[in-house]
Amino acid sequence: MPLHIRQSRYAGPRAATDLILTGRTLNAGEALDLGLITRIVPEGGLAAGVSWLLSELDALSPAVVRMSRRALWRATGFDFEAMLQEIGDVYLDQLMKTKDANEGVRALIDKRAPVWQGR
Repeated sequence: MPLHIRQSRYAGPRAATDLILTGRTLNAGEALDLGLITRIVPEGGLAAGVSWLLSELDALSPAVVRMSRRALWRATGFDFEAMLQEIGDVYLDQLMKTKDANEGVRALIDKRAPVWQGR
């Protein structure tokens, strides 16, 4: 769920609204085009892609990488902990208390289409 909330920052509000409201799945190319990901690796190549990225980062100064990451997060107003807390609050305190959330879970378990009540 956190990815969907952050999508508006990366993908723009229109694309994020579409994805959040429809729940549709993106392929890698669409995610790259929207700026949600920065790289695509071949199927089965995730471990190699991660190793390559880590070796690229390992060649850099850890202090500079750490400071750069913090500066970027501050400049963009990115507060990961606060965002997680807000997402958790909305999810647990509001969304999961709705009848539709209960129906969605039951429909998934029963392998059937949900019947929404709008509540």
